[in-house]
Amino acid sequence: MKRFLLGIGIGLASSGLAFGQLLSGGLPNPDDDRLYAWYDGNEAIGADGVAETPVWPNRQGNPDRDIANGFGLDPFVLEPVETENGNLALRYENVVTWQNEELWGGVEEDFTVFVAATVRDPAFAYFFTGNRGGGETEANANFQTEDFDTWSLKSELRIETVEVVADELQFHAFTYTGSDIAYHYINGELVGEGEVGFSSMNGFVLGGRQNGNQRATVDFAEVMVIDGVITDDERNDMFTYLNGKFFGGPALLGDFDSSGALDVADIDLLTTEVQSGNNTAAFDLNNDNLVNGDDRQVWVEDLRTTYFGDSNLDGEFNSSDFVVVFNAGQYEDGVDGNSTWASGDWNGDGDFSSTDFVAAFSGGGYEIGPRAATSVNAVPEPSGQFGFVLAVLSLGLIGRRSR
Repeated sequence: MKRFLLGIGIGLASSGLAFGQLLSGGLPNPDDDRLYAWYDGNEAIGADGVAETPVWPNRQGNPDRDIANGFGLDPFVLEPVETENGNLALRYENVVTWQNEELWGGVEEDFTVFVAATVRDPAFAYFFTGNRGGGETEANANFQTEDFDTWSLKSELRIETVEVVADELQFHAFTYTGSDIAYHYINGELVGEGEVGFSSMNGFVLGGRQNGNQRATVDFAEVMVIDGVITDDERNDMFTYLNGKFFGGPALLGDFDSSGALDVADIDLLTTEVQSGNNTAAFDLNNDNLVNGDDRQVWVEDLRTTYFGDSNLDGEFNSSDFVVVFNAGQYEDGVDGNSTWASGDWNGDGDFSSTDFVAAFSGGGYEIGPRAATSVNAVPEPSGQFGFVLAVLSLGLIGRRSR
């Protein structure tokens, strides 16, 4: 299957950048308390349909949230199968699995569920549902290929979205808000929203059947339950993670060359894209549909957590960075567009000049250590740093003229 570019949905407003929380090192972060449950197809161990048989361990870490019960009507299948990019999924065919409410617990006020799944036949099935029973209201996301996906409750209040594509791995995000509004995203694009009334998710159910006459074959590759409404940035980070895992896109946001690290090659690729004016979505780090200096700022300060001027990307802006750039010998050399981040082009115009020092020192990060350890009170007075700029420029000019 071909790799896709993530769409950017318009829905929940972002309260700001939130990198490095739900994701850490490009992967879901079990240390974030909002990651309530995480079921990875590569960890699925299958089941024989007998109640209390372990089915799917919870990678978040709480074993009480393992999916530990299964039931199916013959013939049924519940087994690991290979999916995209060498990963595994857990195939559900005419079978339901769950964890009891008293063990799994619940999320009530608001929540988000990510589902990576492939529907193998055009039938009705659960994406997920609560497990309250007794006719009580529950969260219930369904999928179909012949009709619309719906997010419904037992009260029959539902939203219509779009059909899933049979035999194609798709990434879904369902978000329920405390204001009774639900959102559905597929592959990063908002495809449905509306009022669904009160909802909760106590206990947890996944299934390839609802009733005896409503059956399906579905490959669940990954399922994550988030306790809360997440920001647009966090949701798009999750879609980026899934895209990278299953289709080879960058699993680490900002890792444009998929090297597994945020390095000089990545900031140079981003700078080249900014200069091109193409606004390619993969480089749009702040999701404003533009690729410009703001995205470079996101990469440097929020993703790489460093400062403009950190030419060797060791996490600090200090005198060692001047050694690197002046050894490159490109300061005001009269050659247009020949400079990179490592040779002094910090403002992204392609050249190393005095304007790069202005860009670097205006951030107030010189000789104050790593960005993550910096407090507001530790930022030096700008006047002192700009005085140092003049000294550095003088040294650079002297060194260049003496060669």
